[in-house]
Amino acid sequence: MQPLRNNNDYFNQYIGNPALKPSFTNSFNLSHQSYNFIKDVFSYQDVQVRLINNSITNNRIINIDSGKTITQPINTNGNISANFYSYFGFKFKKIDMRFNVGPSFGYYKYADFINSIKTFSTTFNPGVSVWLQKAKEKNCVITGSVSVNEDDFFAERDSVFSAMTVVRGNVHRGDLDVDAVGPVQTNRQR
Repeated sequence: MQPLRNNNDYFNQYIGNPALKPSFTNSFNLSHQSYNFIKDVFSYQDVQVRLINNSITNNRIINIDSGKTITQPINTNGNISANFYSYFGFKFKKIDMRFNVGPSFGYYKYADFINSIKTFSTTFNPGVSVWLQKAKEKNCVITGSVSVNEDDFFAERDSVFSAMTVVRGNVHRGDLDVDAVGPVQTNRQR
C-alpha cells in the first residue's frame, strides 16, 4: 500500500496508505440444542458476536466543485455484528402435526469515512418464523411456513459539531411458503 496515486481516472483516484495496521477479528459463538425423545420436543439457540479491530475501510474525499473523489484506505474501530437464532418445536400428537417457531435478530454496525468524517451504518433486523408440517402415509409431507423480518437502519456522524442522525429507514419483509412433497406416480400405457 504505497502512497502512490493511481491517476487512470481523473474523477476517481486511489491513494495507498503505508501506515495501515493489520485488521483483527474476534468472533464469539455460543449455541445450545436439545431434544426430548419422549415428548418429541426440540430446541436450538445460537448467539454469535463479531468484533473487528483496526478494520480497513476507505476514506473518500469528495470535491463537490470538481466532482473528483480521492479514496485512501485507513484503519478504524467500531465495527460489530451480533446474531441470535432460535428454534423451538414439538408435535401435536392428536392431529399428527409438527409446529416450530423461530425468533431471531441481527445487529450490524460498520464505520466508514466520507470527507474524513467518521460515519456509522447500523442495521437491526428482528424476525420470527413459524413452521407447520403434516406427514401422511406413503411419504407425503405438507409443509407451510411464515417468516417476518423488519430491518431498521440508520447512519450517524461521529462528530461533536454535526447532527447525529443522517438517514433512517425501514424495510419490512414477509414470506409465506407452502410445499407438498409426495411420491411420484406415473401411469404408462404401451
